[in-house]
Amino acid sequence: MSNTSEPTVEHGITYRSIIALLFALFVVQPALIYYSLITNSPLALQAWIVILLWSELSRFFATKISKQELFIISSFQSFATQYAFSFVILIKNMYYGTTEVVKTLGLAEAIPSWWAPRPEVAMQLYMQRWLFIDNHWIAPIVIFALIVALGVIANISMGYICYEVFVRVEKLPFPAASAQASTLTILAERPSKKIAVLMISAVIGLIASLIGKFIPYMIGPFLQAGGFYVPPAIPMVDFTPYLDQILPGAAFALGGDLLYYVPGLLLPPTVAFAQFLGVFAYYIAGTHLITRMGLWPSESLWSTGWGLGKLIERANLYFFTSVTIGLSIAVVILPLIVNPQIIIRAFSGMVRRARLSESMTEGERPPRLETLLVMYVGSVLGSVLLVKFLIPGFPLWILILFQAGWSFLSTLLITSASGVTYTGFSIPYQRELMIYYSGYSYKDVWFSPVTLFTGGSDVAQSFKMAELLETRKSEYVKAYVFVVVLGLVSSFIYTSLFWSISPMPSTAYPATILNWPVDAVAWARTQKWIWSGYLFRTEWILGGIAAGSAIFMVTNFVLRVPYFLISMIAGSSLFWVAGIYFWWEAPVLLATSQLVGSIFGKKVLARFLGEEQWNEMRGLVVIGYIIGDGFMETLRASIILIWRSMWLLPF
Repeated sequence: MSNTSEPTVEHGITYRSIIALLFALFVVQPALIYYSLITNSPLALQAWIVILLWSELSRFFATKISKQELFIISSFQSFATQYAFSFVILIKNMYYGTTEVVKTLGLAEAIPSWWAPRPEVAMQLYMQRWLFIDNHWIAPIVIFALIVALGVIANISMGYICYEVFVRVEKLPFPAASAQASTLTILAERPSKKIAVLMISAVIGLIASLIGKFIPYMIGPFLQAGGFYVPPAIPMVDFTPYLDQILPGAAFALGGDLLYYVPGLLLPPTVAFAQFLGVFAYYIAGTHLITRMGLWPSESLWSTGWGLGKLIERANLYFFTSVTIGLSIAVVILPLIVNPQIIIRAFSGMVRRARLSESMTEGERPPRLETLLVMYVGSVLGSVLLVKFLIPGFPLWILILFQAGWSFLSTLLITSASGVTYTGFSIPYQRELMIYYSGYSYKDVWFSPVTLFTGGSDVAQSFKMAELLETRKSEYVKAYVFVVVLGLVSSFIYTSLFWSISPMPSTAYPATILNWPVDAVAWARTQKWIWSGYLFRTEWILGGIAAGSAIFMVTNFVLRVPYFLISMIAGSSLFWVAGIYFWWEAPVLLATSQLVGSIFGKKVLARFLGEEQWNEMRGLVVIGYIIGDGFMETLRASIILIWRSMWLLPF
C-alpha cells in the first residue's frame, strides 16, 4: 500500500464544531467589537477559553468531542481578531477624513470615495441610523470584500505550498503549532497523567496572573481612576539608564511577567540564542555604535535617560527598519539561490502525490500543483488589476513584482520563521517601501488596496496541526472559508447595530472619544512622515543586504545552522506576544526572557525529568500556563467591559 495516502480519520466538521463556531462568531465576536469601542484595546479572550468551554460541555452531556472537532473550533482564534473589526475600521476611515489634523495636512482632499465616503458626505451619514445602507458605502465595501476574497484564495494556495516546503521537505518543528496540537489531543483523549500536567500548568498560570496582574488591577487603577491598563506587579527592570555611563545608547532590561519566559521552554537554546543575538546586535552593540559615532539625526539627538522604550522606538524609526528590510531581502533570496532543490523537491513531491492519489479510493486527495499555482497567480493578478483600475497611473510592472513575486517570497520567509521560533515575524513597512521607491507622487496610492498576501504562513501552520491531529486539510479549508464569510457578516451586523444605538465617535463608546482623535493624528503624521522618505534609507537597506548575505553564508556553509539568520531577525522583531504590555520594549524583554526559559528547560527541567519525558510535557506546560494566564486576563477584561458599559446608565 502506498504511504502517500491520508489515514482514515474522523470528521472535524460536525454539528458540534459548527455550533461552537457559530457561538464564537455571533456571541463572542460582538464582545470583541464592543470591548474595542470602549477601551481601544483587543479583548483578552483566547480561543482556548472557547475550546475549554465546548470540551467541558461535551463531557457534561456525556458526548465525546474529538480532537478533529477541537481543531476546527480552534480555527476561530486567528480569524476573529482579523475580521471582527472590519466594518469598524471602515467607519474609522470615514472619521479620519472629518478631523482637522487630516484636513490641515492636506490628506482629506486626497481621500478617494472608494476608500471611505468623502468628508462632506460623512457629515450627512452621521445623521443616519443605519449607516451602511447608503449608496456611498457600496464602493468601499465591494472593494474590501474583493480584497478579502482574493486574499483567501491566495492564502489557501500558498498555505499548501508552504506546508509542502517546510513541513514535508524541510521538516521544521513549528513549536507553537506542535504545542497547540498536543494540547488539543490531550483535551480530547484526556490521559490522566498528561491532563494533570496541563491543569497544573494552567493553575500556575492562573495564580501568577492573579497575583501579578489581576489583584494589582483591582486594588490599583480600577479603584482609583477606572483605567484598564496595568503593568505586572513585578515590573520589568530597565538597566538602560544605568548603562548610559558605561555604554551610551545601549539598551537592556529583564521582564517581570513569567509569560515572557514560558515560550522559551519550547525553543532549542541555539534558536533562543540566535534571537538574543539579534537583539544584542540591534539594541546593545548597534545603538551604542550609533551613539558613539554621532549618527542620531539632529531632531532626535540621544541623551541620557531615554529609557528602553524610547531608545528602541527611535532606533527602529531612523535605522533598524531599513536594516531589517535589507536582512529580510537577503534571507529570502539567498536560500533560493544556493539551495533551489528545496522548492524543486517540494513541487516534485506534490506532483507525485497528486498522480498517485488518482487511484485512491479512500482518504483525502491532495490538490494538484498546477491548480494551486493557478489559484495563486489568478488571485494576485486579480488584486493587481483592481489596484490598476483604481490607480491607473501606477506602474503595472511594480505591482506585479510586489503583489505576485514578493508575496510569494515573503510568505516563504514568514513560514520558515514560524517553523523554528515561537512567534515568527513579519517584514515591516513593505507596502510603504514599494510605494515610496516606485516614484509615484500622487497621494491616492496611499489609500489603494495594495496588498501583500502572506496569510499562507498561518494556513501552513494550521496544516501542520491538521497533520498531527489526523484531520483532513480540506476540512480546515472549509472552516477557514466558513469563519471568514460569517465573520464578515457578523462584523457587518453588529457594527451596524452599535451604530444604530449611537454613531461613532460618541460618548456611548469612550474609546472613540478619547482614542480615535489621537489615532487620527498618528495616522496623518505617519502618512506625511513616510512621504519624507526618512524611514527608508537606501544605504542602510543595502548594508542590511550585505550583512545578511555574509551572516547567511557563514551560518549556512560553515556553522551548518541554516535558520540562524532567520532566528536573529525574528529576535530583533519580537513586537508581539499574548499579554505583553510594552510594545517597543518587547524585543529586548522577550528575546532575553525566552533565552532564559530555553536554558532553564534544557539544563534544569530536562535533566530533572529526563529528556524524553520533558519533550512530551513541555508543550503542555507552555499552553497550560498561557490558558491559566488567559483566563484571568479574560476575567479582568470582563470586569472592564461591565464597568465601562455602566457609562450609559442614567444613574
